Amino acid sequence: MILGYLLAVCGALGSGIGSVLESIGVRRSGAFGGGTDELGRVARQPLYWCGILVDIAGFVCAAAALHHLPLFLVQSVMAFSVGVTATISVLLGSHLHRWGWTSLGVAAAGLVLVGISAEPGAARPLPPGWHWFLLGLVAPGLVIAYGASRTDRWWTAPTLAFGAGMGFAAVAVSARTLHVHSLGG
Repeated sequence: MILGYLLAVCGALGSGIGSVLESIGVRRSGAFGGGTDELGRVARQPLYWCGILVDIAGFVCAAAALHHLPLFLVQSVMAFSVGVTATISVLLGSHLHRWGWTSLGVAAAGLVLVGISAEPGAARPLPPGWHWFLLGLVAPGLVIAYGASRTDRWWTAPTLAFGAGMGFAAVAVSARTLHVHSLGG
């Protein structure tokens, strides 16, 4: 169980640190929307690619943690990568208002309570057909992302957040039920 907690924390750290590195890479590239070569400028930023690699390492840690801890616990710890991102950003010179710090403190306290109440459990295979259901969530996720990104209304951000949450949930459930065979046979 301790290994699961360590992996989940490494996943949250990787996700938070990766986000900061990617943000710095984008800022250094000068890509702020509207230019035709912005993707190319971002792609030439080594710090951006370092952030992607750290993000991937965080994802691998989180996926491994899912085999030692309950899904809700790993997802809760991973959600706190927002706190990691905010804290690192403040250390780099950004300003976080009092309510932001209060929110992070409440989230951290909630994570501690979730951690205390969680019990380890074995990953169970999905019932027949559920693999197809999870795969089928890709299509509505793409429709939501495409449709919401084409408009600038009050509901755009919540709609994109819903689509992202649906995708994260599908990936988490899929990773939790993934069967990994040992290399030794």
